[in-house]
Amino acid sequence: MKYRHIDGQASFCVENQEVAITTTVQSGCTMPYFKLDGREICPYWTAPWWKDGAYLDGNNILSVLRGNFICVARKEDNNNPEHGWCCASPWEAVEAVSQADEARLELRFQEPYGGTIRKTLRAVAGQKAVYETNLLSGFAGNYSISNHPCVRLASKAENGYVAFSEPDSLCTPRFFLETPEGGGYMLLARDEAIADYHSVRSIYGDTLDLAYHPAKPGTFELLGAFHRQQFVYAAYLNREEGYLYYQIKSTRDFPYIMLWMFSGGRHYAPWNGTQSPTLGIEDCADYPAFLKNPGQYNTFVTLQPEQSYRFRQIYGVAALPEGMTKIESVQFEADGATFLGNDGKRVFAPFDWSFLKDR
Repeated sequence: MKYRHIDGQASFCVENQEVAITTTVQSGCTMPYFKLDGREICPYWTAPWWKDGAYLDGNNILSVLRGNFICVARKEDNNNPEHGWCCASPWEAVEAVSQADEARLELRFQEPYGGTIRKTLRAVAGQKAVYETNLLSGFAGNYSISNHPCVRLASKAENGYVAFSEPDSLCTPRFFLETPEGGGYMLLARDEAIADYHSVRSIYGDTLDLAYHPAKPGTFELLGAFHRQQFVYAAYLNREEGYLYYQIKSTRDFPYIMLWMFSGGRHYAPWNGTQSPTLGIEDCADYPAFLKNPGQYNTFVTLQPEQSYRFRQIYGVAALPEGMTKIESVQFEADGATFLGNDGKRVFAPFDWSFLKDR
């Protein structure tokens, strides 16, 4: 097994000619380093407090916070760590393969109640993509389950662009989860269904285009989206570094998306007003209960111990053509997806759809 020590954390590592996949031993946070045009690109964010040890007790996801991690949190359990035991405990390696044509890492975690997660991360030649599967077995009860990619942003909002499949609903929280008295500054009007992502009402009386993030520095916000179509994309275009990040899912695994938009709006430890913004594009199996719920969406997932449950995600990067500044639509192709931008610009990302199809 090969390890890398990255930003204060020991990490499992496998690689092929397209990507080095690293996952922290503690909490299982994945940071892929894609090999793109002679550069190494990681599209994910790392919380900045790792540098000064501000919150490194090892018993909370905040001590490691970075990359893409799975949350499996047992509902109505006061002893449950934030985002579940899998985010507050070490994972163990089962198998690691590093070859020119394939990289594969299999990890295992067992929660105190007996449930087991088998995480498989795989990359193949010719595709700058990671195929992630989290297979849950032996779990019993009601859970909240989601994959949490924390996307690293361009230094200026106008140099990035956020896009995702047209949702059937897009809603703000029903109430303020945090207030200035407690050190939290939220952004958008409460309990609203959003008709246009490019024109969203804030609590300050203006309207914001949420394709550009951070929309308003010094704030944070949450949005929930529901999609009926089976395959859904989300993407972030980074003009400063010349690449497009994308993630693809099946709504049979994850029917919902929660957008976690952080741009400095938390003035308490370990955040302490940090101006290191990130965008969480969280693929969720259940709908967060604090959001406006226009469709009686399920706010938890009931797991049976005799059954296994598979949650899959594809994520990767592609080089941007000169002058592409936004994503206007996407065409799903037989062997990947074409992201269509302004002035006829386009980006093709190859990947294997069969990974997401039921089997």
